[in-house]
Amino acid sequence: MPKITHSEYRRNLPHIQPQGGMFFITFRLYGSIPVSELEKLSEIYGNTNNNDTSGNSVKGLKQDKQENYFQALDDYLDSNLNSPYHLSIPNIDKLVSDSIKYRDGKDYKLVCFCIMSNHVHMIIYKLEKSLDKILKELKSYTGKEALKIIREGKIEVLPHKKNIKGISETRFWQPESFDRIVRDRNDMAKKIAYTLNNPVKANLVSKWQDWKWNYCRPEFLDL
Repeated sequence: MPKITHSEYRRNLPHIQPQGGMFFITFRLYGSIPVSELEKLSEIYGNTNNNDTSGNSVKGLKQDKQENYFQALDDYLDSNLNSPYHLSIPNIDKLVSDSIKYRDGKDYKLVCFCIMSNHVHMIIYKLEKSLDKILKELKSYTGKEALKIIREGKIEVLPHKKNIKGISETRFWQPESFDRIVRDRNDMAKKIAYTLNNPVKANLVSKWQDWKWNYCRPEFLDL
């Protein structure tokens, strides 16, 4: 069994992976937050790298501002204000759900997840490989398979690429993901509730159990 040691890697975001850590992760569709909104949030939260349009650059921000910046991005995604909404396409939503569950017990232990129309929240622990590798493999597979569904179904849902001639021509996921360490039991309970209540917050259902693309491991429901 591979050992995950304490490590840190950095793209636009710092990613810290302590051994045995539990992680709250958000990954979103490419283009799901417009550049104008990212620039506005950068100004509000003091982002010093305004040339980055990925929405993920928080270099130079203190921890509290980073958390507020992440929360603002999450709030925007949860409000479903901006297309694309590819994850609401039949078979794509199931593809992502099945792929997350398939890796449970292989790459990680799954606590919960929620699939919305333009982003995904999930909580995992007991990683069997580095977090960046897990997310890269998950997003690479689901992105390619989702684009096949779009292309073969001739679904016109990609405004940034009207003509899909090949999978490599169109991005599906935003390259980088947000990940935060779950600090303790109380923090875990809050993040599980946050994840599962996304569709309630978006006024899509009245209770989280009614959302088809919610999942929580039973032993974590009574926290």
